[in-house]
Amino acid sequence: MSRRRPDPSYDPTPDAPLGIPVPTTTAADALALVIAWSRTEPERVGERALIEPRPMVIGRGGPRPEDNGPRVEFAAVRPGRTLARGPLGAPTLSRLHARLWADQEGIEFVRTGKGHVELDGVRVDDGQLGPGSTLLLANELLVVCERRPAQPPDAALARTPEFPFGDTDPSGITGESAMTWRLRDQVRFAAGSAAPLLVLGAPGSGKDLVTRAVHSASAHRDRPYLVLGGATLTRAEVDALQSRDDAPFVVIDEVGDVAPEVQPFLSRLISLVGSQPPPRLRIVATNSAPLNALPHAAAAAPGAAPPTDPVRADLASRFIHLVRVPGLDERRSDVPLLARALLREIAAEQPEVGQRFFDDWSARAHLGAPRLSPALVDRLVRHRWHAHVRELTALLWTAMTTASEGWLDATPEVLAQLDAIPDPGFADPGRLGADAIRDALERAHGKVAQAARLLGLKNRWVLYRVMEKLDIRTQDR
Repeated sequence: MSRRRPDPSYDPTPDAPLGIPVPTTTAADALALVIAWSRTEPERVGERALIEPRPMVIGRGGPRPEDNGPRVEFAAVRPGRTLARGPLGAPTLSRLHARLWADQEGIEFVRTGKGHVELDGVRVDDGQLGPGSTLLLANELLVVCERRPAQPPDAALARTPEFPFGDTDPSGITGESAMTWRLRDQVRFAAGSAAPLLVLGAPGSGKDLVTRAVHSASAHRDRPYLVLGGATLTRAEVDALQSRDDAPFVVIDEVGDVAPEVQPFLSRLISLVGSQPPPRLRIVATNSAPLNALPHAAAAAPGAAPPTDPVRADLASRFIHLVRVPGLDERRSDVPLLARALLREIAAEQPEVGQRFFDDWSARAHLGAPRLSPALVDRLVRHRWHAHVRELTALLWTAMTTASEGWLDATPEVLAQLDAIPDPGFADPGRLGADAIRDALERAHGKVAQAARLLGLKNRWVLYRVMEKLDIRTQDR
């Protein structure tokens, strides 16, 4: 069969995360495969394997004389330690199911076994995975490609209390990706200080979870947890905080919505807190965008830069610590683990969910593996997220309410919900004609990546797919 380019479900180079400095490895990132779903070994979801430039073998069992290269070995990787769990045991995988190797653009693969291979949901015999692409082997094992540190994260990140691999940690955070472990370390660092904290993250990414994790790990854990809405915050409420003698842990939700006339009083309160003797209240704020990126109330002249807001800038400067909550599009390998955690929470409240959709559900321990189809997990992993965990929760509810058997599947209702939100900010590839593409390729001297930018597309893989559909050839392949 012909080669297929990976389906570009997200930008593999998101903006660099904001936040406090954390210990990180200095080694370059490497391409890795992470287990997203396994029919017979669901406990291995989240394990990763680094892919080398030389040909490697992926398949069932251990090394064999005919391998002619190293085996892909998945392991549970955490800061400071790596636990290898042995060869894959999936019975329907061929012993030499595929050969693959990493190059500068992605992971190349060729099917060598009997079972089929699907790249981004489409059957192929060979192809290339880029970050965010998925590979399904024999309807038995689903892996997602992503970039991971070539060396395990710094052991300084391992100060979270021990908990089972892939499960939710004691603070409520779920995930085994490098981004999630960095978030855990930022939470630990922020919890050890009483300085003002700003938590940034897209809507639905889990900002409330992070603020509660900071509260539970801080010296304020036994003090009241008080949430005030930024949009409705009044000067009277700000003044009342100064007179409280119980030193609460105060969260200003969406601080960017605080009225301009209230912002100076909030800035003053933050300054006063630092000069008060303990016990003193802790000020934490959340927002969906950096404060200096929010529009000013005054209108700018046409074509002019937005006016600066010294009051807002002063408020932003009061926050000493900054934690950024990554979205699901930045930690796609965590999506299956989050789905499992969310379904366990639902089953704990509604026992019939555990009885219908789980293997070995324990109502007392709230443990068990939910039965999710590979098609559903594949679409969730590659989905372009807008409301993140909140959106994932809604999709899982749709899957449960439309399931016909004991498996959660990509039902028509789930697919319609996944496809309901268009990709914002980029041109619609379906509206591109052959003449426009050839003109862009000519201006880009045949370079597909540059032509994709000229056409306003997300990346070159989108353009490759349209070119294949319109039978447009180029030497830049």
